[in-house]
Amino acid sequence: MGGRARVRSQYSDAFKRQVVSEAMAAGASVAAVARRHGLNGNLLFGWRKDPRYAPQPTAGAFVPVMVTEPVIDQEPTAAEAVDRRLQIAFGERVRVTCLEDIEEPVLLRLARVFGRLP
Repeated sequence: MGGRARVRSQYSDAFKRQVVSEAMAAGASVAAVARRHGLNGNLLFGWRKDPRYAPQPTAGAFVPVMVTEPVIDQEPTAAEAVDRRLQIAFGERVRVTCLEDIEEPVLLRLARVFGRLP
């Protein structure tokens, strides 16, 4: 047929990882990323499936923490005491207010009893 032989492009693994990373970014369009780099979208879709080109996880950061004993200078104010209450609504008709130290079995029993109301 006399046509020219097709030359296959060869891309480095680093380039493939970079393009795959761009394509996997939130809100990125694979087709747009492929066009920007002069690639066929199907080629980029293939690279995305290949684990060799998956984006490398970033290392977690450590934050220094110092644990100390709590310091209580004074009794809680009335406003702070109100913040320590738990209010539960069972439908529109029943509202139960509990102190923060309510035991779990009691809370579960309340939920069972009031949860049956129409």
